Amino acid sequence: MSREFWKELNARFRPDEPALQQAWRVARPYSPVDDIIKGLARPFEPDQKRYLLYGTTGAGKTTELLRVGDARTKDTFVVFFDVGRHFDGVGDPAALDHLQPWEVVFLCGLAVVRAAREVLGHQWDAEELNALSKAATALMSGGETASLDVAKLASSVLVLAGGALGAAAAGPIGAAAGAAVLKTVGAVVEDASGLVKAAKWNIPLGGRGRREFVQDQDARAKNLLAAVNKLLGTLQVEYGPVTFILDGLDRIKDPATTERVFIESRLLGALVCATVVTGSATLVGRGLPRTSFDAYMLHSVPVMRQDALGDPAQADESVECFVKAYNARTADLEDSSRRVSQPLLRRLGYFSGGRFRDFVRFIRDLAGECWDDDTDAATEEQANKVLDRWRKMYEEGLDADRIALLRSARDTHKLPGGSEGLELVTNLWLLPYPNGTKWWAPHPLLLMGTTLE
Repeated sequence: MSREFWKELNARFRPDEPALQQAWRVARPYSPVDDIIKGLARPFEPDQKRYLLYGTTGAGKTTELLRVGDARTKDTFVVFFDVGRHFDGVGDPAALDHLQPWEVVFLCGLAVVRAAREVLGHQWDAEELNALSKAATALMSGGETASLDVAKLASSVLVLAGGALGAAAAGPIGAAAGAAVLKTVGAVVEDASGLVKAAKWNIPLGGRGRREFVQDQDARAKNLLAAVNKLLGTLQVEYGPVTFILDGLDRIKDPATTERVFIESRLLGALVCATVVTGSATLVGRGLPRTSFDAYMLHSVPVMRQDALGDPAQADESVECFVKAYNARTADLEDSSRRVSQPLLRRLGYFSGGRFRDFVRFIRDLAGECWDDDTDAATEEQANKVLDRWRKMYEEGLDADRIALLRSARDTHKLPGGSEGLELVTNLWLLPYPNGTKWWAPHPLLLMGTTLE
């Protein structure tokens, strides 16, 4: 029976999956998402609300955005689109690093088309879809691309959607769609071999066939934005306010692409509805006041104290949220609290650096160790084996110069300037913490051994 438990635990802790189930989400200390939710709820210029949540990959941004979506379904229709997962699904993840701002807006338009059609039962006017098709066609390959079938392309887009609807949606459709919960619209299509089919997605986004970079001032970009905003306007007239949540842009690795989308361009910040988007850690120190968004950084949960770095015995009380996260995911499993003790959970939470993805990885690997040993409950030795494996992975790529920078950050709690400091952040060697004035510290896994001595 023990092995069945470890098998189930492994299945529930998937590092690349957000906490889609509401019951699995726990409140995290110092999260800026609470301020975003409050701001969205205020009855001030609803179509002018723009929020950017940025930070390192694996910090828990998607789960926090799902909290935003759940909160807004009480008052608005919510469309939640993950552009990163979209390109994964069509077999072209590299496209993310080459996206132009207008391409992001076009994808948002497709997500709106799909969500409204599937959840609201909305029948789009042919002229509205044609306007989007013509605008996008004019931008692709100098306008030489064949006319796009927007309705078909939208069927390739996976979204979450749901929420409150206005009086115009009364009746069976409105009643069905008005539940205050986000639901998955569509699914990844697989063939008999289990491989993702990408046949319906063969348009040249993300640098494929590109001849030029299109500026916001270009008439073609303006026409595309107008076409997407016409779709949003139609929904808001017929059904009430819309909140659009765009996830996945935090996975852009190229700083130049991130700067083009968020700082040089205003297209994404010009959608005529409340908009919440994610951005990557490459936005650290890149002039965020110049964006169209109110920007918030999602820091790591402050599991460490500044005066006791590397000492899990003196962890900050915030580490308890990882105990709660484990309990939330295993509440229905018999003896789950005995199988992995609270002291072990706190230890794993501490050495995760306050990063939920690392914590999930640790639990998943711990389940594997326990399955191999056919043990009844996890031991400290098994947990340390997992942590030591991940410590060695984090140490890869650290040369003398980077170690010197990390030592300086450890001693001063400051972010080193220039591209070297940004590299430490994007590689997760250096983490930001929000308790008090924002401070920085090496990932606690790097403080385990002799790396920084």
